[in-house]
Amino acid sequence: MGGHLVLDVVHKAVVTGLLGATAFGLYDITRGFNVMYTRNVMRQKEWEAQQALAQAQNQPAAN
Repeated sequence: MGGHLVLDVVHKAVVTGLLGATAFGLYDITRGFNVMYTRNVMRQKEWEAQQALAQAQNQPAAN
C-alpha cells in the first residue's frame, strides 16, 4: 500500500516536471522567434531607408 503512494507521488512529480519543461521550452522558442522577427523587421526598415537614400542621391535635382 505504501509503495503505491510513493510511486504516485514520484509519478506526479515527474509529470509536473515534464510539463514545466515543456511549457518553458515553448515559451523560450516563442520568445526566440519574436526576437528574430523583430530584428528582421528592423533590418528590413534600415535596408529600405538606405535604398531610398541611395536612390535620392543618384537622381539629379529637378530645377
